[in-house]
Amino acid sequence: ADTTGFLLLPLHPHMNVFIICISCARWYNKRLLAVCASLEMCLNESVASELFNRFVLLQANEDPMVVMAKIQEAYWFFIDFMSEQKPSFCGFVHQFAPRLGWPHRDVKDTIKRFWKHSLKLPRAGGILLNADRTMVLLVRGRGANTWGFPVGKVQNNEPFHKCAEREVFEETGFAGQVIDT
Repeated sequence: ADTTGFLLLPLHPHMNVFIICISCARWYNKRLLAVCASLEMCLNESVASELFNRFVLLQANEDPMVVMAKIQEAYWFFIDFMSEQKPSFCGFVHQFAPRLGWPHRDVKDTIKRFWKHSLKLPRAGGILLNADRTMVLLVRGRGANTWGFPVGKVQNNEPFHKCAEREVFEETGFAGQVIDT
């Protein structure tokens, strides 16, 4: 089954580990850009309107990178709370293009610029260990093929340690505090 999950891995006993580690991890998903070749419409009109009004409307006239960040938030919300399927991000963006006055032919380039912009954004996350430090918790998002540490983007001048705590909670449900940076 293709579901979000957790994975506990045994650690080597002589490994140097931290309880929670601040990270500026970088990621880039080339597969999302490849999906742009097919214009996939993944939302019905009422869902698209609801998501646009809730996440994007107030920023619709902002810089396209700001708008794309809000569309990405809407996408994550849709995947987490509104759908059993994981539509392509590119198809998702195409559904908002008419509301933003963006020609469909420009969407692929806007997404490429957004991913490049996104690489520069600071991130923070955590490494969660069991009490005797022999197991580490990894997460995998729905539809993802790889496991990793919970990590995400720093929001609006948020301190790194607060971002790490928020991301760990959002992705695992475990509330905690940074005890070693």
